[in-house]
Amino acid sequence: MSERVALVTAAASGIGRAIAAELASTGWRVIVADIDEVGAQTVEELGTGHVFVQCDIGDPDQVSALMTHVSGQFEQLDTLVNNAGISKPALIGELDRADWDRIMAVNLGGAYQLTQAALPMLRRATAASIVNISSIHAQTVLPGMVAYAASKAGLDAFTRSLAIELGPKGIRSNAVLPGFVATRQWTDWLDGYDRERRSRIEAEIAACVPLGRPCAPEEIARVVRFLAGPDASCINGVSLLADGGLSNRSYLLPSAG
Repeated sequence: MSERVALVTAAASGIGRAIAAELASTGWRVIVADIDEVGAQTVEELGTGHVFVQCDIGDPDQVSALMTHVSGQFEQLDTLVNNAGISKPALIGELDRADWDRIMAVNLGGAYQLTQAALPMLRRATAASIVNISSIHAQTVLPGMVAYAASKAGLDAFTRSLAIELGPKGIRSNAVLPGFVATRQWTDWLDGYDRERRSRIEAEIAACVPLGRPCAPEEIARVVRFLAGPDASCINGVSLLADGGLSNRSYLLPSAG
């Protein structure tokens, strides 16, 4: 699979970085797109042949500039991974319109804008694919996640629509729905609690996830690599849960309330 090219958004850290590393380790050339300049360091760690482009996926002008940059360096794009996503927990009665708009602009609008801009390059590939990183919040929800959940549910519908429209053109589209994932953001969230409460939260999560633990970013990355590659050549329009079985049961986290 050498010389296949993938563009991964929000790839400077977390799940995106793990996806970039997984693809790079299996022969892909990776374009790391991220608002954070640390993406340049990520590319250095991936090795030669990879590219960093700083970009705010929620800004249409920056997305256009990103694709101009990419098309100037590569003939085609084999895989687009729409991973960029943000959240600001708030109940509906307390959610600012500006926060709603920003979440939609990044999580859903960014995927739309970038997919549209990337289409000419995807069409030049022999067997292109789009992988959208959604969330179990698209299907199972918690209080205070209304904007995030709505954006991810929209991303799932976007994925299915792309599968119907682009499948005949040889471009597959699928989504991955992670649950709890042990990223830096995960650690930062837990660090917001004192030691005793954090221990209770971790125990509750272990109890409600059938695997007894959060997923690792690398586990999500391997799912993405599978969906992007030839072994998934007949998989199109699927929202694949990668949550350790979490979504199979109702759950509460009393200590995090």
